[in-house]
Amino acid sequence: MTLVSISEAARLTKRSRTTIYRYRDEGKISISSDHQGNPMIDTSELMRVFGPITLDITGHSHEQHDEHHVTYENDTVHPGKTTENALLRESVRRLETALEEAKQREDWLQGQMERLTVLLTHANPPSQAPHTPWWKFWSQ
Repeated sequence: MTLVSISEAARLTKRSRTTIYRYRDEGKISISSDHQGNPMIDTSELMRVFGPITLDITGHSHEQHDEHHVTYENDTVHPGKTTENALLRESVRRLETALEEAKQREDWLQGQMERLTVLLTHANPPSQAPHTPWWKFWSQ
């Protein structure tokens, strides 16, 4: 899944950064580092430890700005937007898959309708009198 910063993990789980670090120290959560050495947490790890995470699309709340002094200017990578983008991409992928399945189902149903229409409207040719040989023409 997506790696997020400690601040973003705190925002997603609605817990403080101190709690995240305490969980790391207690061995309840694993934290890795990005290519610059910044501590990062995989969102799947957050879900494993804290349950489903919620994404606040409106951005950071004022309480968290005041409590943690986190602003977009201080976040050089914008991990919140990265997480939001990853979740939105996943939603788009699921919707595209569902749409493709619906199109296939519609095509199949259209084919079934056409097949049944042909069966229902197929008129048998009018029955003709049985063919009699030419020599029996005078015997009638």
